Amino acid sequence: MYYHNKQVGAARSNAAGGVTASIDYPAKTQPSWPFVVKDPQGHYAAVSGLAAAAMTDKLTSSGLALTGTAFAPGTEVSITYMKATIGHAAVSAKGTVSTVIHLPPKSGRRYRLRMTDPAGRSASVIGLTPAKISYLQNGDFVTVTGNNFNPDATVVISYDGHQVGQATATASGGFTQVVEITTIMERTERLRAVDADGRGASAIGLTSPPAPAKARTAST
Repeated sequence: MYYHNKQVGAARSNAAGGVTASIDYPAKTQPSWPFVVKDPQGHYAAVSGLAAAAMTDKLTSSGLALTGTAFAPGTEVSITYMKATIGHAAVSAKGTVSTVIHLPPKSGRRYRLRMTDPAGRSASVIGLTPAKISYLQNGDFVTVTGNNFNPDATVVISYDGHQVGQATATASGGFTQVVEITTIMERTERLRAVDADGRGASAIGLTSPPAPAKARTAST
């Protein structure tokens, strides 16, 4: 038995010339690749159509929803991102996967989020947007706006390493929170927001408002 010109198994035919056998799910498949069964006399039969493993991702109010198809049935996939394992999920008897995970602490559009089963079958997606924050300053008060955090997560806001407030992300991972910063602000110090899963973003550029001018006493 051969798949894509590589032997994947062998079996003995019965008296009627039939063959029944089980093989390990190939690590890589494509619908156009043939599966061929042949005997020493040159008789053969072929079939194609094994789908390649595939996956999708979608941010929901519960987290990052992942679906997968054409994985080895009854196994478990590992979910990795930036070479780190961030989750596992069961594969159904039909080879499908459905799970929800938290967004990873760090992300970038070019990095691959990947599912891999024990047979080595894998699929990946790219495009996870990193968390980000922006701010609008009005004296000592700063309106902090964040996006792409974990849905419904508590987000701690700090400045120069000291907590100045917290917010709760919406179901879409965004928040807006006004904080008061009473310490001296310098452009190089970081305003940072981090959620409970370590997913964070930072910004610089805050400056302290100018000190009020001292009143001058007129003399005669």
